[in-house]
Amino acid sequence: ELCHPLENIFVTQKFGGHPAYYKQYKYKDAYNNIKSSLGHSGIDFRCAVGTPVYAMHDGVIIKASGDNPAYGNQVRIQDGVNHYQTIYAHLSSMLVHCGQTVLMGQLIGLSGKSGICDGPHLHASYRSNETPYTNGYFGCTDFFPLFRYTVEEITKQRREARQGVKREVVKAYLKKYNFIK
Repeated sequence: ELCHPLENIFVTQKFGGHPAYYKQYKYKDAYNNIKSSLGHSGIDFRCAVGTPVYAMHDGVIIKASGDNPAYGNQVRIQDGVNHYQTIYAHLSSMLVHCGQTVLMGQLIGLSGKSGICDGPHLHASYRSNETPYTNGYFGCTDFFPLFRYTVEEITKQRREARQGVKREVVKAYLKKYNFIK
């Protein structure tokens, strides 16, 4: 289950879209043969430069750099439990660093138009460790059906959990010093 990476969701390009365009992107298969991509390897979301981008799941930052010419500034989060990673590309700013632990719904960067792109947007990809890199989409799969939460829902759940903990701490203190029974 994933959280939306933006507060407002508007998909401009779905996973697997525009196969004719993406044929120009190549990879090597298990036998070292050069193959063409079968289509778009992620989901593109419309947003202005500087729009907050949030972690879609709990995990550890395994990349936060601008060293990829295609993706520009990107953040990658590895989930150690379910063995997948998510990629957030074309960012204007990365607000996390390698090795940092993040929670679902946590601010990780700001959207932009770095790398190869026609305009500002967020490109997000989902790569399962069980999906071969040679699947035609560089190991990525369609993750749209995995969205279960909005950023607002996650924030509300965390706030309610914190308030519940605070109430329990106060109650324990009052009991300890015999203010209540």
